[in-house]
Parts: sequence; C-alpha cells; structure tokens
Amino acid sequence: MGKNKVKYGIKKLYVAKILAGSAGGYTFGTPFHIPGAIALNLDSQMNVTNIAADDIKDYASETANNGYEGTVEVALLPEQFEKDILGDTNGIENSETKSAEFAMLVEFTGDQKKGRYCFWRTQLTKRPTISQRTKGENFQIDTDTLNIKCMPRLDTYDIKGKCYEDWDVYDGFYSEVPDPDDFVSPDATEYVTVTQTLTHAASSFTGTETEKGAAFTATLTEAVGYTMGTVTVTMGGTDVTSTAYNSGTGVISISEVTGAITITATAAQ
Repeated sequence: MGKNKVKYGIKKLYVAKILAGSAGGYTFGTPFHIPGAIALNLDSQMNVTNIAADDIKDYASETANNGYEGTVEVALLPEQFEKDILGDTNGIENSETKSAEFAMLVEFTGDQKKGRYCFWRTQLTKRPTISQRTKGENFQIDTDTLNIKCMPRLDTYDIKGKCYEDWDVYDGFYSEVPDPDDFVSPDATEYVTVTQTLTHAASSFTGTETEKGAAFTATLTEAVGYTMGTVTVTMGGTDVTSTAYNSGTGVISISEVTGAITITATAAQ
C-alpha cells in the first residue's frame, strides 16, 4: 500500500475518559462514539525562546512543544459526553463540577489509505456554547463546538500517535485507547534482546539485541583447558536448544527470530 500524498475528511470520532493519569501511567475508560463529526482544527502550541549573546540575536534557542489547541465541531454532543466528560448529572450542570480530561480518537482519509490519530490527553478549555435559532422558512442546523487543548502525557510526554490501516494497531484502535508502544510502523525494524550467561566460555555474538524476523547465529567456544558442558537456548521463553544448538560445532543457528533469546553455557575442567 502506497503512501498518502493528501489527506482529507474526518469521521469515527471517539473519546475515552481518563480514569487515572500521572507520571506513573494512565488508565482510560472505554472509548465511546461521538457521531456527526464535522471539523477538527488544531494549532500547534510550540514555543521557541531565543537567547541573545556575543552580539548574536539567536545565539541559542529553547523549544517547548506544548501540544495543540483548537476546536472540534460535531452535529450534536451525546448525553454520555455530558455525563462522563462535562460531569453533568441528570442533565444538571453544577458550578462546582470540573470537566474530565479524555483521550480523543479520530479517523481521516488519504488518497492511498486511511489513518487514525490518538490524542492521549485532551482537555476542554471552556464548556460548549449554547446556540439555538428559531426555525424559519430556511432554517439553519445548529452544531456543537468543543474548544480543546491536547497536552503531553505526564508519564511518556507523548502528545499524539498516528497510524495507518496497514499497521497492527489500526484494527483494535477503538476497542481501547492504544498505548504509545502499540504504534509500530510495518516498515520499522523491531529488535529483541539477547541475554548470554557464559561460564568459562565465550560467544562470537557480542551484542545485546538482534533483529526480529531475521536469522541469528553465534558460535560458542570454551576457555583453554575446559570442555563445553551444559548449553541451553531459549527464544520467547521456549527451549529451542535441540533445534538451535549444534554441540559438535558449538554453533547456535536460528533461522527466524521470533522472541527474546537467552543463552546459558557452562564449560568445566
């Protein structure tokens, strides 16, 4: 599937209340649909502070990415939004009730493939405006507009995630708020850890990671005066010694890496 040259449209707008959020992590409620998405307009809140020194105006600069601020327009806010996010109870708005922060999920269309955004920490900057008009000969439909601010998470400092329909995270996007670690491009190279515990032995592989999906090879040698004894190789928690290790040559060979590799080898006199 090719890359988009343009993007357009907005649909499948969902929000999920933040149940708990701190530097220790986030917990979200189940995303619910806000039907009738019309427009999303967000401006970047990036601040650049320039420092003048040595008669140079822009001797140094400091950039702060504070997220986005703008509006989202919908046909009509559902009662669940008024209850879960605005904090209204039985249709009653109370002056002491504070609105809740929420995650916002939305889909856009491209010329090649669809994409989806997740804004993990969204806050209302004011309550929706109440605007009603009398019905005349040519009546106008009234809509609801949310004034919002999309801010960095307090744990990972991530602001938004973007994925496309050929990504793994895309299919389950709306069942629960995706985690930042779920956003992995199919074109990205994924690595797994390689842990080696060697006693009186050495390995030709000196790294700590290897590419997932690729082949892996290492040769074990014993120290002078020692004989290789017990060797254990696991991958993804499963013992693969019998298929991966050749005791005659000392070679460990895995045709396709599917999980973290652990090698334990002990040589004895």
